[in-house]
This record gives sequence, structure tokens and C-alpha cells, in this order.
Amino acid sequence: MQPLYTALSDLVPGDGDVVIASITGGSKLPEARTMSKTDSKDTNFKSPNKMTLKIHMFSTENYFGHAHLGLVERAESMLRAHGLDLHCFLNKTLQFLIDLRGSGNGALFLPTDFDAIKARVDEVMGFTKTSTTHLAVVFCNFAGSDHGLTPGKERGWNRPLCLISPTPNKDQVTLLHEMGHAAEVHHDEVENGGKRNFMDVTEPRTLMYRHQIETLAKCFFAGK
Repeated sequence: MQPLYTALSDLVPGDGDVVIASITGGSKLPEARTMSKTDSKDTNFKSPNKMTLKIHMFSTENYFGHAHLGLVERAESMLRAHGLDLHCFLNKTLQFLIDLRGSGNGALFLPTDFDAIKARVDEVMGFTKTSTTHLAVVFCNFAGSDHGLTPGKERGWNRPLCLISPTPNKDQVTLLHEMGHAAEVHHDEVENGGKRNFMDVTEPRTLMYRHQIETLAKCFFAGK
């Protein structure tokens, strides 16, 4: 008797495809078509792995105000909507980096100061044993118009470091945006239905895409 269908394992779809086979009867092989397994721009995707993004927050003498509280809350809210959690070492307390001053006017940090910041942060995180599990985020006042910076490989560092200004973006997404850079999620400036994603450079930013969430869930500061 001729088989009515061929097992899905006998078909050879391309990577990332789902095979849909139709039963045709007789000796004919089933007709097959491919359907995209993932929609990288899905804004409703939730990570199934229940991963937690871990950060260790610091401040310097020239940081002022309490902007970090709103930034953490905004990051928590957006991440949880997509199945990810945020954990802050020492809760939401900033660990103060003593005797660290910028060399610019008004003690602003310049790019030439970044190595000194990184060295101090590495020293502290080595002591607290967070250097391999957490992303360092330093709230400080630096020169330039950027609200956040994430220096890393271009400076020869093995791990990036996020710098957040005391005057972040009005949409409160500055921290999450820089965390994205640290996880190697790139800028995406294409609007989706008139809305922008968290890796856009224009405000307001409210969306997160599936491919961005999946990258965050696999980054070095993601864990259980």
C-alpha cells in the first residue's frame, strides 16, 4: 500500500523555515511550502527564556539629580512587557566612585578620561564579583550633547561601559538604549506605524522588536 504522506523529517527545508505539508494521497509526495519562522519586527514578542538583564550602577562626583530612578523604571517596564527582567546590583542605589574627576571645563569627563573610569569600575566590580555577570552603567556628566554613550571595543576594552548623563532623553529610554548598544543591538531608525523603537535616535521611543529582544536575551549580562 502506498503511503498517504511523507514524514516532515523527509523534507529538507531551509534554515529558519517551517514546512507545511498537505496530504495528497497515492504515491505523490506532499506539496510543501515554506513560512517564515520568525518575524524579526514583531512588536508583541515575549522572550520564552525568562532571562534577566543585570546592571551595576555607579555615579561620580559630577552627577546630580535622580534621573536614574525614572530611567530604571522605564527600562523595567519595557523589558517586562517582552518577557525580560532587569536586576540592579544594590537595588537602585548608585555606587559612588570616589576621587574620579573629569579633565574638561567644569570637571566634565572627556573621552581621554574614559580609560580611568573603566579602570576604576573594573576594580570595584572585581571586588564585588559582578564583572562577568553585570553591565557597568556610570551616571556622570560628560562633554558633548549626547545623553548617553557606550564606549567599548573601539577602545580595546573586552567589555563595554555605559555612560549616562544627568539630563537624559525626555522619553526616559536613554538607559535601555545604551544597554542595547552594550548588547550589540544596532540603531534602527525605521518607523513602524508612526512609532519608533528603543534603538532609534529620535524620540519618543516605545517599541521593541523581536530580533532586538532575542539579542538582549543572549548578551553577556543576561542570566537567570
